[in-house]
Amino acid sequence: HNHTVRFSVPAAALPHIVGKAGVRISEIKDESDTRIDLGDPSEGNVEVTVIGTRKGANAARTAIEAIVAEQESQVDVVLEVPTKHHRFLIGSGGARVRELVTQAGGNPDIMTGPDSCRIQFPRASDKTDSVRIKGDRAIVDAVRLRIEALVAERERMTTVSVSIPVSQHAFIIGRGGAQLKQLQDTHSVEIHFRSKVSRSTSDDPSAVNITGLPEACEACKAALLALVRDESTITVPLALHLRLGGRTGSLWRRIRNEFDVQVDAVRVDKAPAYRIDEANDSDESTVYRDTSSNLSGLSADWVLRGETSKLALVADLINREITNAESAVEARLRIEPRLHRHIIGKQGSTIAGIRDATGCEVTVPKRGSSSQWVSVTGTRSAVDQAIELVNQAVEERA
Repeated sequence: HNHTVRFSVPAAALPHIVGKAGVRISEIKDESDTRIDLGDPSEGNVEVTVIGTRKGANAARTAIEAIVAEQESQVDVVLEVPTKHHRFLIGSGGARVRELVTQAGGNPDIMTGPDSCRIQFPRASDKTDSVRIKGDRAIVDAVRLRIEALVAERERMTTVSVSIPVSQHAFIIGRGGAQLKQLQDTHSVEIHFRSKVSRSTSDDPSAVNITGLPEACEACKAALLALVRDESTITVPLALHLRLGGRTGSLWRRIRNEFDVQVDAVRVDKAPAYRIDEANDSDESTVYRDTSSNLSGLSADWVLRGETSKLALVADLINREITNAESAVEARLRIEPRLHRHIIGKQGSTIAGIRDATGCEVTVPKRGSSSQWVSVTGTRSAVDQAIELVNQAVEERA
Protein backbone atom coordinates (compact mmCIF):
# COMPACT_ATOMS: atom_id res chain seq x y z
CA HIS A 1 0.00 0.00 0.00
CA ASN A 2 2.97 2.34 -0.40
CA HIS A 3 2.72 2.93 -4.15
CA THR A 4 2.39 6.66 -4.87
CA VAL A 5 1.13 8.33 -8.03
CA ARG A 6 1.35 12.09 -8.60
CA PHE A 7 -0.26 14.03 -11.45
CA SER A 8 -1.82 17.44 -12.14
CA VAL A 9 -5.40 18.37 -13.03
CA PRO A 10 -6.92 21.75 -13.99
CA ALA A 11 -8.07 23.67 -10.94
CA ALA A 12 -11.38 24.35 -12.69
CA ALA A 13 -12.14 20.61 -12.54
CA LEU A 14 -11.58 20.42 -8.76
CA PRO A 15 -15.23 20.98 -7.70
CA HIS A 16 -16.34 18.18 -10.03
CA ILE A 17 -13.64 15.79 -8.73
CA VAL A 18 -14.59 16.45 -5.11
CA GLY A 19 -18.32 16.49 -5.71
CA LYS A 20 -21.02 17.84 -3.46
CA ALA A 21 -19.91 17.57 0.19
CA GLY A 22 -16.96 15.43 -0.99
CA VAL A 23 -19.19 12.56 -2.13
CA ARG A 24 -17.44 11.93 -5.44
CA ILE A 25 -13.84 11.86 -4.15
CA SER A 26 -14.99 9.62 -1.29
CA GLU A 27 -16.46 7.14 -3.77
CA ILE A 28 -13.16 7.02 -5.71
CA LYS A 29 -11.21 6.44 -2.49
CA ASP A 30 -13.54 3.64 -1.37
CA GLU A 31 -13.64 1.91 -4.76
CA SER A 32 -9.85 2.05 -5.25
CA ASP A 33 -8.90 1.57 -1.58
CA THR A 34 -6.50 4.52 -1.74
CA ARG A 35 -5.68 7.77 0.02
CA ILE A 36 -6.02 10.85 -2.16
CA ASP A 37 -4.53 14.26 -1.33
CA LEU A 38 -5.39 17.36 -3.32
CA GLY A 39 -2.87 20.20 -3.27
CA ASP A 40 -3.51 23.91 -3.42
CA PRO A 41 -4.23 25.47 -6.82
CA SER A 42 -1.12 26.86 -8.49
CA GLU A 43 -1.02 28.51 -11.90
CA GLY A 44 -4.40 27.02 -12.75
CA ASN A 45 -3.52 23.45 -11.78
CA VAL A 46 -3.83 21.22 -8.71
CA GLU A 47 -1.40 18.41 -7.86
CA VAL A 48 -3.08 15.14 -6.95
CA THR A 49 -1.28 12.53 -4.83
CA VAL A 50 -2.68 8.99 -4.70
CA ILE A 51 -1.27 6.41 -2.28
CA GLY A 52 -2.24 2.74 -2.31
CA THR A 53 -1.56 -0.44 -4.23
CA ARG A 54 -0.31 -0.04 -7.78
CA LYS A 55 -3.64 -1.30 -9.11
CA GLY A 56 -5.68 0.91 -6.79
CA ALA A 57 -3.63 4.04 -7.44
CA ASN A 58 -3.90 3.60 -11.20
CA ALA A 59 -7.67 3.02 -10.91
CA ALA A 60 -8.07 6.21 -8.86
CA ARG A 61 -6.02 8.21 -11.37
CA THR A 62 -8.10 6.81 -14.26
CA ALA A 63 -11.36 7.77 -12.49
CA ILE A 64 -10.13 11.31 -11.74
CA GLU A 65 -8.82 11.88 -15.27
CA ALA A 66 -12.15 10.63 -16.67
CA ILE A 67 -13.90 13.35 -14.65
CA VAL A 68 -11.45 15.93 -16.00
CA ALA A 69 -11.97 14.74 -19.59
CA GLU A 70 -15.73 14.89 -19.14
CA GLN A 71 -15.53 18.44 -17.84
CA GLU A 72 -13.16 19.53 -20.60
CA SER A 73 -15.69 18.21 -23.12
CA GLN A 74 -18.32 20.52 -21.59
CA VAL A 75 -18.45 23.97 -23.13
CA ASP A 76 -20.44 27.13 -22.52
CA VAL A 77 -21.08 29.13 -25.68
CA VAL A 78 -22.88 32.45 -26.05
CA LEU A 79 -24.50 33.05 -29.43
CA GLU A 80 -25.94 36.38 -30.56
CA VAL A 81 -29.36 35.75 -32.12
CA PRO A 82 -31.78 38.61 -32.90
CA THR A 83 -34.71 38.42 -30.49
CA LYS A 84 -37.21 38.36 -33.37
CA HIS A 85 -36.11 34.75 -34.03
CA HIS A 86 -36.24 33.50 -30.43
CA ARG A 87 -39.87 32.42 -30.43
CA PHE A 88 -39.42 30.45 -33.66
CA LEU A 89 -36.28 28.72 -32.35
CA ILE A 90 -37.96 27.79 -29.06
CA GLY A 91 -41.02 26.38 -30.81
CA SER A 92 -44.37 25.50 -29.29
CA GLY A 93 -43.77 24.40 -25.70
CA GLY A 94 -40.02 24.20 -26.40
CA ALA A 95 -40.51 21.59 -29.12
CA ARG A 96 -37.95 23.06 -31.52
CA VAL A 97 -35.29 23.30 -28.77
CA ARG A 98 -35.68 19.58 -28.07
CA GLU A 99 -35.63 18.87 -31.80
CA LEU A 100 -32.37 20.82 -32.23
CA VAL A 101 -30.63 18.84 -29.48
CA THR A 102 -31.98 15.49 -30.68
CA GLN A 103 -30.98 16.11 -34.30
CA ALA A 104 -27.46 16.98 -33.11
CA GLY A 105 -27.21 13.56 -31.45
CA GLY A 106 -27.83 14.81 -27.93
CA ASN A 107 -30.30 13.94 -25.21
CA PRO A 108 -32.54 16.90 -24.26
CA ASP A 109 -33.46 15.23 -20.96
CA ILE A 110 -29.98 15.23 -19.37
CA MET A 111 -28.43 18.34 -17.82
CA THR A 112 -24.70 17.55 -17.88
CA GLY A 113 -22.14 15.02 -19.09
CA PRO A 114 -21.80 13.28 -22.46
CA ASP A 115 -24.62 14.00 -24.96
CA SER A 116 -25.95 16.87 -22.82
CA CYS A 117 -26.96 20.21 -24.28
CA ARG A 118 -28.97 23.02 -22.72
CA ILE A 119 -30.14 25.99 -24.76
CA GLN A 120 -31.06 29.01 -22.65
CA PHE A 121 -32.94 31.92 -24.21
CA PRO A 122 -33.15 35.26 -22.39
CA ARG A 123 -36.42 36.49 -20.97
CA ALA A 124 -38.18 39.17 -23.02
CA SER A 125 -37.55 41.66 -20.21
CA ASP A 126 -33.77 41.10 -20.45
CA LYS A 127 -33.65 42.90 -23.82
CA THR A 128 -30.63 40.96 -25.05
CA ASP A 129 -29.87 38.83 -28.10
CA SER A 130 -27.59 36.45 -26.20
CA VAL A 131 -28.50 32.76 -26.32
CA ARG A 132 -26.45 30.44 -24.10
CA ILE A 133 -25.63 26.87 -25.13
CA LYS A 134 -24.02 24.56 -22.55
CA GLY A 135 -23.08 20.90 -22.69
CA ASP A 136 -21.12 18.31 -24.61
CA ARG A 137 -18.74 20.13 -26.99
CA ALA A 138 -19.69 18.05 -30.05
CA ILE A 139 -23.43 18.45 -29.43
CA VAL A 140 -23.12 22.17 -28.65
CA ASP A 141 -21.11 22.79 -31.84
CA ALA A 142 -23.72 20.97 -33.95
CA VAL A 143 -26.60 22.87 -32.31
CA ARG A 144 -24.79 26.19 -32.77
CA LEU A 145 -24.25 25.55 -36.48
CA ARG A 146 -27.89 24.55 -36.92
CA ILE A 147 -29.16 27.66 -35.11
CA GLU A 148 -26.92 29.86 -37.25
CA ALA A 149 -28.23 28.17 -40.40
CA LEU A 150 -31.86 28.59 -39.31
CA VAL A 151 -31.33 32.24 -38.45
CA ALA A 152 -29.62 32.88 -41.81
CA GLU A 153 -32.57 31.18 -43.49
CA ARG A 154 -35.09 33.23 -41.51
CA GLU A 155 -33.23 36.43 -42.44
CA ARG A 156 -33.73 35.54 -46.11
CA MET A 157 -37.47 35.07 -45.65
CA THR A 158 -39.83 37.38 -47.44
CA THR A 159 -43.55 37.89 -47.81
CA VAL A 160 -45.27 37.97 -51.18
CA SER A 161 -48.92 38.72 -51.86
CA VAL A 162 -51.21 37.09 -54.39
CA SER A 163 -54.74 38.18 -55.28
CA ILE A 164 -57.34 35.43 -55.12
CA PRO A 165 -61.11 36.08 -55.29
CA VAL A 166 -62.60 36.02 -51.80
CA SER A 167 -65.31 33.66 -53.05
CA GLN A 168 -62.62 31.01 -53.64
CA HIS A 169 -60.80 31.31 -50.31
CA ALA A 170 -62.86 28.63 -48.60
CA PHE A 171 -62.31 26.20 -51.47
CA ILE A 172 -58.53 26.77 -51.44
CA ILE A 173 -58.33 26.42 -47.66
CA GLY A 174 -60.22 23.16 -47.93
CA ARG A 175 -62.38 21.32 -45.45
CA GLY A 176 -60.88 21.69 -41.99
CA GLY A 177 -57.95 23.57 -43.53
CA ALA A 178 -56.63 20.34 -45.12
CA GLN A 179 -55.64 21.82 -48.48
CA LEU A 180 -54.06 24.87 -46.85
CA LYS A 181 -51.96 22.67 -44.54
CA GLN A 182 -50.82 20.56 -47.48
CA LEU A 183 -49.68 23.67 -49.38
CA GLN A 184 -47.80 24.98 -46.36
CA ASP A 185 -46.10 21.64 -45.69
CA THR A 186 -45.18 21.09 -49.34
CA HIS A 187 -43.55 24.50 -49.78
CA SER A 188 -42.40 25.14 -46.17
CA VAL A 189 -44.22 28.48 -46.04
CA GLU A 190 -46.90 30.20 -44.00
CA ILE A 191 -50.04 31.30 -45.84
CA HIS A 192 -52.30 33.98 -44.36
CA PHE A 193 -55.79 34.80 -45.59
CA ARG A 194 -57.29 38.10 -44.46
CA SER A 195 -59.85 37.45 -41.76
CA LYS A 196 -63.14 39.29 -41.82
CA VAL A 197 -62.35 40.67 -38.35
CA SER A 198 -58.93 42.08 -39.28
CA ARG A 199 -59.90 43.65 -42.61
CA SER A 200 -59.80 47.42 -42.67
CA THR A 201 -61.32 49.59 -45.36
CA SER A 202 -57.85 49.97 -46.93
CA ASP A 203 -57.16 46.23 -47.04
CA ASP A 204 -57.57 44.27 -50.24
CA PRO A 205 -59.80 41.39 -49.07
CA SER A 206 -58.60 39.20 -51.94
CA ALA A 207 -54.93 39.49 -50.86
CA VAL A 208 -53.32 36.28 -49.63
CA ASN A 209 -49.87 36.61 -48.03
CA ILE A 210 -47.17 33.93 -48.32
CA THR A 211 -44.15 34.03 -46.00
CA GLY A 212 -41.05 31.92 -46.54
CA LEU A 213 -37.86 31.69 -48.56
CA PRO A 214 -38.15 33.65 -51.84
CA GLU A 215 -38.04 30.58 -54.07
CA ALA A 216 -40.53 28.72 -51.87
CA CYS A 217 -42.92 31.70 -51.90
CA GLU A 218 -42.86 31.88 -55.70
CA ALA A 219 -43.49 28.14 -56.02
CA CYS A 220 -46.39 28.34 -53.56
CA LYS A 221 -47.81 31.40 -55.34
CA ALA A 222 -47.86 29.44 -58.60
CA ALA A 223 -49.56 26.50 -56.84
CA LEU A 224 -52.22 28.80 -55.35
CA LEU A 225 -52.96 30.44 -58.68
CA ALA A 226 -53.27 27.01 -60.29
CA LEU A 227 -56.08 26.27 -57.84
CA VAL A 228 -58.04 29.39 -58.80
CA ARG A 229 -60.99 28.45 -61.00
CA ASP A 230 -63.10 30.31 -63.49
CA GLU A 231 -66.51 31.34 -62.18
CA SER A 232 -70.00 31.80 -63.53
CA THR A 233 -73.33 32.42 -61.82
CA ILE A 234 -76.67 30.86 -62.69
CA THR A 235 -80.09 31.54 -61.15
CA VAL A 236 -82.33 28.54 -60.45
CA PRO A 237 -85.86 28.26 -59.08
CA LEU A 238 -85.89 27.85 -55.32
CA ALA A 239 -87.86 24.62 -55.68
CA LEU A 240 -85.03 23.13 -57.74
CA HIS A 241 -82.43 24.36 -55.25
CA LEU A 242 -84.25 22.80 -52.31
CA ARG A 243 -84.75 19.51 -54.15
CA LEU A 244 -81.42 19.02 -55.94
CA GLY A 245 -78.99 21.60 -54.50
CA GLY A 246 -76.91 21.78 -51.35
CA ARG A 247 -73.80 19.80 -50.48
CA THR A 248 -75.78 16.58 -50.23
CA GLY A 249 -78.09 17.38 -53.16
CA SER A 250 -77.96 14.89 -56.02
CA LEU A 251 -77.42 17.51 -58.76
CA TRP A 252 -74.52 19.16 -56.92
CA ARG A 253 -72.91 15.75 -56.33
CA ARG A 254 -73.30 14.87 -60.02
CA ILE A 255 -71.71 18.17 -61.08
CA ARG A 256 -68.75 17.63 -58.73
CA ASN A 257 -68.20 14.01 -59.72
CA GLU A 258 -68.73 14.22 -63.50
CA PHE A 259 -67.37 17.69 -64.29
CA ASP A 260 -65.02 18.49 -61.37
CA VAL A 261 -66.95 21.73 -60.91
CA GLN A 262 -67.63 23.16 -57.46
CA VAL A 263 -71.07 24.64 -56.74
CA ASP A 264 -71.98 27.08 -53.98
CA ALA A 265 -75.17 28.98 -53.26
CA VAL A 266 -74.41 32.68 -52.79
CA ARG A 267 -78.00 33.86 -52.51
CA VAL A 268 -81.09 31.89 -51.54
CA ASP A 269 -84.56 33.36 -51.16
CA LYS A 270 -86.21 32.45 -47.91
CA ALA A 271 -88.97 29.89 -48.31
CA PRO A 272 -92.28 30.48 -46.52
CA ALA A 273 -92.34 28.79 -43.15
CA TYR A 274 -93.88 25.36 -43.05
CA ARG A 275 -94.29 23.47 -39.83
CA ILE A 276 -95.33 19.92 -39.11
CA ASP A 277 -97.49 19.66 -36.01
CA GLU A 278 -95.41 17.33 -33.83
CA ALA A 279 -98.40 16.80 -31.58
CA ASN A 280 -100.57 15.67 -34.49
CA ASP A 281 -102.27 12.49 -33.33
CA SER A 282 -103.51 11.54 -36.79
CA ASP A 283 -103.13 7.91 -37.78
CA GLU A 284 -101.39 8.94 -41.00
CA SER A 285 -97.78 7.76 -41.08
CA THR A 286 -96.96 9.70 -44.26
CA VAL A 287 -97.93 13.30 -45.07
CA TYR A 288 -97.43 14.73 -48.57
CA ARG A 289 -97.30 18.34 -49.69
CA ASP A 290 -96.52 20.10 -52.98
CA THR A 291 -93.38 22.12 -52.24
CA SER A 292 -93.53 24.03 -55.51
CA SER A 293 -96.90 25.65 -54.98
CA ASN A 294 -95.74 28.26 -52.47
CA LEU A 295 -92.27 28.84 -53.99
CA SER A 296 -93.35 30.52 -57.20
CA GLY A 297 -91.09 33.49 -58.07
CA LEU A 298 -88.46 32.54 -55.48
CA SER A 299 -84.95 31.64 -56.59
CA ALA A 300 -81.33 30.93 -55.65
CA ASP A 301 -78.04 31.97 -57.23
CA TRP A 302 -75.47 29.23 -57.76
CA VAL A 303 -71.80 30.00 -58.37
CA LEU A 304 -69.99 27.44 -60.52
CA ARG A 305 -66.20 27.14 -60.29
CA GLY A 306 -64.12 25.08 -62.70
CA GLU A 307 -62.62 25.00 -66.18
CA THR A 308 -64.37 27.34 -68.65
CA SER A 309 -65.31 24.54 -71.07
CA LYS A 310 -66.84 22.50 -68.25
CA LEU A 311 -68.75 25.48 -66.85
CA ALA A 312 -70.64 25.72 -70.13
CA LEU A 313 -71.54 22.01 -69.99
CA VAL A 314 -72.72 22.33 -66.39
CA ALA A 315 -74.84 25.39 -67.23
CA ASP A 316 -76.53 23.38 -70.02
CA LEU A 317 -77.19 20.51 -67.60
CA ILE A 318 -78.74 22.84 -65.01
CA ASN A 319 -80.94 24.55 -67.63
CA ARG A 320 -82.20 21.14 -68.79
CA GLU A 321 -83.05 20.27 -65.21
CA ILE A 322 -84.96 23.54 -64.91
CA THR A 323 -86.85 22.92 -68.18
CA ASN A 324 -87.71 19.30 -67.42
CA ALA A 325 -88.28 19.74 -63.71
CA GLU A 326 -91.34 18.02 -62.37
CA SER A 327 -93.26 19.50 -59.51
CA ALA A 328 -91.49 18.63 -56.29
CA VAL A 329 -93.29 17.06 -53.40
CA GLU A 330 -92.23 16.51 -49.84
CA ALA A 331 -93.23 13.49 -47.84
CA ARG A 332 -92.99 13.45 -44.08
CA LEU A 333 -92.71 9.94 -42.60
CA ARG A 334 -93.66 9.36 -38.99
CA ILE A 335 -90.89 7.07 -37.65
CA GLU A 336 -89.90 6.56 -34.03
CA PRO A 337 -86.67 8.44 -33.15
CA ARG A 338 -84.99 5.23 -31.90
CA LEU A 339 -85.20 3.85 -35.45
CA HIS A 340 -83.66 6.87 -37.18
CA ARG A 341 -80.15 5.45 -36.89
CA HIS A 342 -81.15 2.56 -39.19
CA ILE A 343 -82.06 5.07 -41.90
CA ILE A 344 -78.69 6.80 -41.57
CA GLY A 345 -76.65 3.60 -41.47
CA LYS A 346 -72.99 3.13 -40.57
CA GLN A 347 -71.15 6.41 -41.28
CA GLY A 348 -74.19 7.61 -43.24
CA SER A 349 -73.94 4.82 -45.84
CA THR A 350 -77.64 3.90 -45.91
CA ILE A 351 -79.02 7.42 -46.30
CA ALA A 352 -76.36 8.19 -48.92
CA GLY A 353 -77.41 5.10 -50.86
CA ILE A 354 -81.07 6.19 -50.80
CA ARG A 355 -80.16 9.65 -52.03
CA ASP A 356 -78.02 8.27 -54.84
CA ALA A 357 -80.62 5.71 -55.94
CA THR A 358 -83.56 8.12 -56.04
CA GLY A 359 -82.14 11.63 -56.40
CA CYS A 360 -84.24 12.66 -53.41
CA GLU A 361 -83.15 14.76 -50.47
CA VAL A 362 -83.67 12.70 -47.30
CA THR A 363 -83.45 14.52 -43.95
CA VAL A 364 -83.47 12.82 -40.55
CA PRO A 365 -83.91 14.83 -37.30
CA LYS A 366 -80.68 15.56 -35.44
CA ARG A 367 -79.54 13.07 -32.85
CA GLY A 368 -81.29 13.70 -29.56
CA SER A 369 -84.31 15.33 -31.19
CA SER A 370 -87.73 14.10 -30.15
CA SER A 371 -89.16 14.72 -33.63
CA GLN A 372 -90.59 11.66 -35.39
CA TRP A 373 -90.70 13.20 -38.86
CA VAL A 374 -88.28 12.09 -41.58
CA SER A 375 -88.44 14.33 -44.66
CA VAL A 376 -88.14 13.08 -48.27
CA THR A 377 -88.19 15.65 -51.10
CA GLY A 378 -88.18 15.01 -54.87
CA THR A 379 -90.54 14.16 -57.71
CA ARG A 380 -93.56 12.11 -56.71
CA SER A 381 -92.27 8.89 -58.29
CA ALA A 382 -88.78 9.33 -56.79
CA VAL A 383 -90.24 10.14 -53.37
CA ASP A 384 -92.36 6.98 -53.43
CA GLN A 385 -89.22 4.96 -54.29
CA ALA A 386 -87.25 6.63 -51.48
CA ILE A 387 -90.04 5.97 -48.96
CA GLU A 388 -89.94 2.30 -49.90
CA LEU A 389 -86.16 2.21 -49.33
CA VAL A 390 -86.48 4.05 -45.99
CA ASN A 391 -89.13 1.63 -44.75
CA GLN A 392 -87.03 -1.30 -45.97
CA ALA A 393 -83.97 -0.05 -44.04
CA VAL A 394 -86.06 0.28 -40.87
CA GLU A 395 -87.78 -3.13 -41.22
CA GLU A 396 -84.53 -4.99 -41.93
CA ARG A 397 -82.76 -3.68 -38.86
CA ALA A 398 -85.56 -3.04 -36.39
